[in-house]
Amino acid sequence: MSRPFSNSPFTGSASGVIRKVPPLPRQPRTSEDLVDGWDALRLPSPRRLRDTFALLSLLGRHNSLDTLLGRTDFETMTPSDVSFAALDRAPESVRRLRRGGSYNGQTDFAATLRGAEFQQRSPGLFLNAFAEKSRLVFIHLPKCAGSDLEMQVAPRFVSIPEALRSTEWISTDKLLRTLGGYANMARFTDTIFYYGHIDFEALRLEIGVRAGDRFLTVLRDPIELMLSNANYVVHRITTDPERRRPDTRHWVSLLGESAVPADLRDEAGLSLAEQVLRDPRLVPPNPMCAHLGAGRADQALNNLAVFDFEITDIARYERWLRERWNVPRSPRFNRSKPLLSRQNSGRHFDYMMHMTEQDRHLYDQVARALDAAGTASILGSILSKDIRLSRRATSGDQGICGIGSSG
Repeated sequence: MSRPFSNSPFTGSASGVIRKVPPLPRQPRTSEDLVDGWDALRLPSPRRLRDTFALLSLLGRHNSLDTLLGRTDFETMTPSDVSFAALDRAPESVRRLRRGGSYNGQTDFAATLRGAEFQQRSPGLFLNAFAEKSRLVFIHLPKCAGSDLEMQVAPRFVSIPEALRSTEWISTDKLLRTLGGYANMARFTDTIFYYGHIDFEALRLEIGVRAGDRFLTVLRDPIELMLSNANYVVHRITTDPERRRPDTRHWVSLLGESAVPADLRDEAGLSLAEQVLRDPRLVPPNPMCAHLGAGRADQALNNLAVFDFEITDIARYERWLRERWNVPRSPRFNRSKPLLSRQNSGRHFDYMMHMTEQDRHLYDQVARALDAAGTASILGSILSKDIRLSRRATSGDQGICGIGSSG
């Protein structure tokens, strides 16, 4: 049964007590005002996540969140109601339940939506609010054509980026309007595309994996990935001299501004790329295993197989785009200038081999299975037949790992 609008005299508590009707936000004065006044009706208070996103879908008609909430009924909202509606959980402390006479549900709800927890959990909250939708999840591994794939695939779906979590990249106002827009469009699709630099183990714990969820990823030769990662950092620093991007500012702060030459052409750029390559804060070790299996090749292979990932690699990527997504030719977004290559980085070879031990075990098995299949991609269920876990990859010495932020 649908709820009446909040300014109905029949809206009241479960005890059946008819409460005082709240005032109209705008008093109609003519018959025309009544016809045009549908958007002045008071809105019912949100009680669950889906209600919250439905409310945010109306942000486009209002100048601010406060204006929207001003026409929403919060008269009976408790701290517990706010917590469940915005965060899908009970309040953490009994102190949150102590509702004094000055408690204002609207103020509390607005503060919760603008708070750090709501933004940090926003992808999972959205997905769980629309639990009836199918999920297509792309685990974007650094420097594995992920940005290019996102540009090709994301426009085809209601698409939730992992980057929504970051306050450095996404302002609170942009977050709420974006989520509202997605909620509005979710009515017209049966699938949500969730993408970005996602830690798969964290996804399992926070959001969960359901029967029928589909996963995609693209792998790359680990040595080529390390070199590309170093080139990318230098490319970003070179093309962002005013340090407008959060990632550029972060990398320069790690290197030290004085260590970054003003002119990065020729030898200066190559020298900086070599410095970046050997700094694990900038080019983390084993990034593929870090995203897919907590840094361990055996866990990454297990996840690919058990959750039936669709897997391809850079060598087959263009073919896969044509066959799977009907993209005749990729413009390869986010490509950087190749300062470092296999040809000029020989003196770093031993270091790179050490830093990619787990990723090489993962990639070698996937590449072997792709070669045997002769197809543009394989499913994890096929890969599972060929997985060979080496004693090294399953022993207590799991190597080193890290999750980076490169594109």
